This record gives sequence, structure tokens and C-alpha cells, in this order.
Amino acid sequence: MKYLLQLAITITAVLFSFTAKSQTGIKGKLVYISCANAIVEIQDEKYFYLGQKEWQKDYADSVLHNVFVVTNNCNFFSKNITLGHTFFFTILTELQANTECVQCSMFERIPMARLNIEVVKK
Repeated sequence: MKYLLQLAITITAVLFSFTAKSQTGIKGKLVYISCANAIVEIQDEKYFYLGQKEWQKDYADSVLHNVFVVTNNCNFFSKNITLGHTFFFTILTELQANTECVQCSMFERIPMARLNIEVVKK
């Protein structure tokens, strides 16, 4: 009985720990924003592989690391995240992402890495 209770406590602790981690998401920072694009720098080194290793908007600008373009701007822009703000996000599939909204058309240099994301915590 004693071992059964210890096992139940251990399983509960593990499940709670997993749930807490999955709710926080991946840490990112908004490093560039325009009417057409939002570029996020991944702050969590476990997920650096999701972004472009190095990117530079213009040749005179500093090099940013582990960045990606938010492809579901409709959802992201509605969260009112400001430049330099750190937040947590999860990755959405194409089917989950809302990409049907009016967006400005602007040609600018952006990273090759692109993700659909959902902000889970500001």
C-alpha cells in the first residue's frame, strides 16, 4: 500500500510537471515588425533549430540569430505584441492557422524560416 501511494504521488508530480511545461510554450522575442511581417527571435536554445541561424534585414543592420517569420499574421497581430517584447508561443499546423485577413503588401527582406504560431503567454 505504501509503495502504491508513492507511485501515485510520483505519477501525479510527473504529469503536473509535463502539463506546466507544455502550457508555457517556446520563448520568443519580437525583433522586427512592419505592416506585412513580424519576425521573432527564438530565445529557448532547445528550439533554435526552428529558426534561421543568421539573418540581417539590411547590410548595415546587426545580425540576428535563430529567427523566423510569423506566417499567420492575422492571429499574431491581434495579440498587440510590441517590438522587443518577450512572449511564449506554440506552433500551429497549417489547418489551425488563421491566414485569411486583409494584409498589406510590402516587399522586404525576411528570413527563410517561417512558422504559424499561437501566443500562449505574454
